[in-house]
Amino acid sequence: MNRDYALPGFVAMALVVLYPIYWLVALNAGFSSESLFEAFRADAERLDLWDVLFVAIGVMEITVYLSLRNLLKERLNSDLASALLMLMAIFVALFTVIVVFDLVLALGPDLAGSTREAILQTALVSSLSTGYLLAWVSLILAVALLVNHASMDWTLMLFALLLLISSLLNISILLAPLSVLTYPLAFLMLALHFLRGGHEVEVV
Repeated sequence: MNRDYALPGFVAMALVVLYPIYWLVALNAGFSSESLFEAFRADAERLDLWDVLFVAIGVMEITVYLSLRNLLKERLNSDLASALLMLMAIFVALFTVIVVFDLVLALGPDLAGSTREAILQTALVSSLSTGYLLAWVSLILAVALLVNHASMDWTLMLFALLLLISSLLNISILLAPLSVLTYPLAFLMLALHFLRGGHEVEVV
């Protein structure tokens, strides 16, 4: 095992477990509410351990994407993939800091009703738009990686394929909940690649 990639490998493996746990609970809350906005309101107006998990997942995703970016810069001469992974890390960071809105609402119980509604709407629009942009960037990355399939091993090929499927599901919006099942599989492929040392990428 290459120690340089052991940490992101274990982080990716943790995402395989934590990512679906968080989002399945979130989806269940959404389907149980009158509307998406009401579900978002209920979540945003309280602070609990789920918010900590949300931030932790965001940090872990950023770690994995930046580690993959470094690996590809070393062994796959692709400026496009490198730039796309950086964009993905940035979008995940923006998506994660939306938890700041939760802090404002939870710590500001005396805020006027109109102000609270404006904050909630801004947070919802920000999260949806950031997530949608992330899906498109992920789709482009998946295609870019699959184009270079001859220079990658099977773990990265499967990661790219699963990322492609996940991105298309999220872009479709209606099928987006299904990505909760495909993203963890993509992280599993990355974990296997990192823990094997990431040596299977050839310079092209």
